[in-house]
Amino acid sequence: MINGRVYRWSLIWLTLWSMPSQSLWASTPLDSLTLEKSTKESCVNNYNGQFLIAPYAAKTIDDLQGGTIEEVVEDGFSALGLSYTVGETYEQEYQRWRYTSTCLIIRLWPVRTQTDATSPLYFGEPGSLIRRGALNQYCADETNGECLEEISSADDVIIESWKNQLIAAIEHVEASIKLNSRVSAWYLGPEELSPNLTSESNLLAALAQTVKETDSQQRPIIFYNPGHLTWEQIAENGVHTDYLSMGAYPHLSGNDLQRVQVRHAMHQLQLARESLFLADSSQVKRLLPVLEMFESTDHPYSDWDAKAIPLYVRHDAYTAIANGAEGILIFSMGFRPGFDHYAAYYDAWKQVASHLNQQGFADVINQGTVLTTPQIQILEGPTTILFSNTFYFPISRRAWQHENHIYILLVNNHLRPVKIKLKNLEPSVYENIFTHSLHDGRGKTLELDLRGYETTLLVSTLGSPTINARK
Repeated sequence: MINGRVYRWSLIWLTLWSMPSQSLWASTPLDSLTLEKSTKESCVNNYNGQFLIAPYAAKTIDDLQGGTIEEVVEDGFSALGLSYTVGETYEQEYQRWRYTSTCLIIRLWPVRTQTDATSPLYFGEPGSLIRRGALNQYCADETNGECLEEISSADDVIIESWKNQLIAAIEHVEASIKLNSRVSAWYLGPEELSPNLTSESNLLAALAQTVKETDSQQRPIIFYNPGHLTWEQIAENGVHTDYLSMGAYPHLSGNDLQRVQVRHAMHQLQLARESLFLADSSQVKRLLPVLEMFESTDHPYSDWDAKAIPLYVRHDAYTAIANGAEGILIFSMGFRPGFDHYAAYYDAWKQVASHLNQQGFADVINQGTVLTTPQIQILEGPTTILFSNTFYFPISRRAWQHENHIYILLVNNHLRPVKIKLKNLEPSVYENIFTHSLHDGRGKTLELDLRGYETTLLVSTLGSPTINARK
C-alpha cells in the first residue's frame, strides 16, 4: 500500500449490523460483542446494512497486538480479515481463519507461480503477490533499456492464469458452508492499478469481472486507490468495484499539522461517486476511506507527539463520518519495526469501535435521516483551510435525526481553535457525549469553542427543552 513495499497490514472489519438501538449515554455500557453473537448473524449480503472498519492483515493472530481474536472482537471490532503475507497460499490463509466465527474480508490477489516466471509482465519470486510496479514500462533488460509499455497478447495466458486463481479461491470459500457464511466482501489486488495505463485498467476490469461472474452471493468488491489520485481517476477505477476507497495518512505524509487531508480524501471520494451516479444511476457506490494507524522506524512519533494520537484518531474517524464515510479501513494493526506507540493507537481505535458498535452510533449513521440544519457561523478563528489547492470550511459537520433524538457531529479540521455559533437548532438542551457537558440551545442557537482538531457530538431529545440528557 505504500509504494507496494508494505507487506503486512492488519484487517479488522468493524461491521455495524442491525443491532437494537441503544442510548449513546446509557448509564451502563452495552454488552461487548461476542463470537457467539456474531454466529447468529449472516455476514453475506449486508452491503447496505453495514458500517465497515477494517485494518488489513497480520501474518498470524499474534500480530494483532491487541490480543486474541476474541479479545479484539470484545473491544468492538466485530470482524477480522485475512493475511496480506508474501508467499502465503490461499489455503494457508483459509485454514488459519476457517474456524473463527467473525465476519471476514477475503483477499483476492493473484500470486506469481513458476508458470509466469519467465514473463516480463511481472518480476518477483514465485509465491509473491503480483504487484503493479512492473505492469507498466517494465524493463526486461535494464542494460539496453528495452521496456514493455503494454501487456502483449502473449501475456493473455498469464492473465488467464491469474483469473483462474481468483475463481479457485472463491470456489474454495463457497465449498465451505461455514466459511462462505462469514465472508462479507472481497479485497481485490493488485492495489493501486492506474486508470491512466491501458494495461492496468484492463487488468482491473478483467479481475473484477471474474469475481462478479464467479461469486454466487455477489458480495461487494473493495479496491484500494492511493491518496494522490484525483476523483476522476478514482471514478475510472470505481466503475469495476462496489466501494470507493482511498488512502489518507497525515502522519505518514508529514501532515500531522494538516489533518484536513482526511477531509480532502473524502471530497475526492464524494466527487467520484457523484460522477459515476450521474453517468449511470445504477452505479451506487459506498465510500470507504483508508485511515491511519501507522508508525515505523522511518516515520516515528516522539513520546511528546504520541500524546496526540488519541486526538488524531478521533479527528480522522469522525471527519470521515461527517463527510459521508460508510466504513473505514485502518492502515494498519499489523506490527512492524519502530511501532513503539502501538498501544496508544490501538486504544484510540478501540474507543471509536466501541462508540460505533457497542454504544449505538452505528444505528444513527445507518438508519438516521440526514438533516440540512443547523447552520454554522464562525465567530472567532480561521474561516478556511487551504489544502491541495482547495479551500475548505474549517468545520466538518453532519446532523441526523434518529428516532426521537437529534445528533450533531462537529469536527474542527484546523489546528487552531475556532469559536462557532449554531443556528436554526431544534430548541433543546444538548449534551456533548465526549465531554458530558450540557449546552443550552432552547433559543435555537448556541455557541461552542472547539480546540484544534476537537470532535464534538451533540445529542438532544425532541420535544424536551429541559431534557435529562442521561435518560
